[in-house]
Amino acid sequence: MTDTLTATARHDARPAPLLEVSGLVAGYGQGEVLHDVDLTVPAGSVVAVVGANGAGKSTLLRVLSGLLPAAAGTVRFDGDDLASAAVEDRIRRGIVHVPEGRHAVAELTVDENLRLGGLWRGDRRELRADVDAAYDLFPALAARRTSHGHALSGGERQMLAIARALVAHPRLLLLDEPSLGLAPRIVAEILGTLAHLRAERGLAILLVEQNVRSALSVADTGVVLNLGSVVAARPSAALLDDEQLRHAYLGF
Repeated sequence: MTDTLTATARHDARPAPLLEVSGLVAGYGQGEVLHDVDLTVPAGSVVAVVGANGAGKSTLLRVLSGLLPAAAGTVRFDGDDLASAAVEDRIRRGIVHVPEGRHAVAELTVDENLRLGGLWRGDRRELRADVDAAYDLFPALAARRTSHGHALSGGERQMLAIARALVAHPRLLLLDEPSLGLAPRIVAEILGTLAHLRAERGLAILLVEQNVRSALSVADTGVVLNLGSVVAARPSAALLDDEQLRHAYLGF
């Protein structure tokens, strides 16, 4: 009896996930895209969401960041229900979304784009320190700090999008297709940076990626979406070792 109580107490003492999604349903108009999705992201971990085009991966990130309302289900962040939280509130809580497309404000310089990431913050001195830290993380941007967004390469724009998100002080980074259309060398550099952020800063990352091998190589856990439903959620190595699942849902 004592052992049972001790085990229960230990179980109850475990921290709740930083992000916990339960029974999530969402879509556009009358079209349902996500069906009863369950997902957890522990603090300081990388979770990769993988699957074919049309699986609902980007829709999931849009719901989590507040760009798209959920039709049903719950999203809890650090124990708080986000049902009524606006996009701005979620950013202030520490949820920062980097959408697909390497968005940069073309008319602004690299430095101005980075400071834009901390526009809501009142700590100007700390903001400058975070911009400088972004340059340390992405030396290629430091060399282009006075260049305008339209003059950057695709890889530089992707680095800028991630760096700008980091200036917002995220606790959870929602990252959508960071490798899309980039050269393998740049992809390796960006994914290596994500691994560094997890290891050195304890940043939690929810990574949506079609490059399955690359995504799972830096993730602790892989979640496979198929037609809006979760078909598997396992340690990344276990997913890579499951030949039947890989052939059925991941295309290799």
